[in-house]
Amino acid sequence: GLTHPLRAKFGSLLAAQMVYPAAISLDDETDWCAIMKALSAINQTTGGTLYVAGMYLINRTITLPQKVSIIGDGWSAERNADNSNYTPPTGSGFILRAGSDCDMFRQSATPTNRASYYFAGFFLNGRGNEQTSSVIPDPDNPGKVLPGNDRNIYQYDRNGFYLRSLTNTFFVNVRCQNMRGAGWVFDGATSPLNLGNVFLVDCSAYNCRTYCVDVAGGSTDVRFYGGDYGFGKVSDIRLGYSSTMFNVTCWTSQCQDITDAATHATGGCKPAYSMFSPSGWAGKNCPSCVFSRSTPCCIVLSHPCCWPV
Repeated sequence: GLTHPLRAKFGSLLAAQMVYPAAISLDDETDWCAIMKALSAINQTTGGTLYVAGMYLINRTITLPQKVSIIGDGWSAERNADNSNYTPPTGSGFILRAGSDCDMFRQSATPTNRASYYFAGFFLNGRGNEQTSSVIPDPDNPGKVLPGNDRNIYQYDRNGFYLRSLTNTFFVNVRCQNMRGAGWVFDGATSPLNLGNVFLVDCSAYNCRTYCVDVAGGSTDVRFYGGDYGFGKVSDIRLGYSSTMFNVTCWTSQCQDITDAATHATGGCKPAYSMFSPSGWAGKNCPSCVFSRSTPCCIVLSHPCCWPV
């Protein structure tokens, strides 16, 4: 998790690229370059698994090939006694270097077919208070980035995972924390193909500037089984059509704005109005939810508020 820029080992960018072809600058982190080299080798085969142990500091987006598994040794993060914050996660994971201002994991810009991934046992720490925001313009109205478009008003390209074309993809015990954007963005709306049949099993996200999980328009069959999501600035989870939730714990949204030092330091909350931001769902919250930083809300599939319209 410490910084190891290429310039500490190489005298020129050309020399660095002989070892790490993905290198763009001598300021690039060696961890990022090594991960990209490993994924490139996997991409030249029919798929494979990248095993990660320990913490890796990255300064650029990790671009995912079509078929890859990433498996870590697990992670841990402790909640403060007053539930106002978590300690930074430790164990197997990826940390975004201050000032990097990018998504941490992303598919290629123009996927040629739907990818299948398996991710398990690691964390992403976006260090959101050390990144800056850049609003993505509304694609239907490029000059408009202010309130008025449901999907783009809060979209920042500072997310943990940004994925557009998926099928049969599993996230198991994966955590996203301190994101300047969202923990996960499943963006089927801009996909030239399709996004669906995605499973989040015992995953968690905490303290995200937009959503913990954003299931954007066009994404179907994103399924949550277990897990813990909390302190999403807009809402914890934005649900897409035909999403499934079973035994999922959500904490109050509108808390812990990581761009507001005073709010972040005190753990203060604005009045909570939604743990969920339904998209294609009934526009109401679960009536049994308790909006409190100290009391979780457990939503089960059979509850009336969890049926899609």
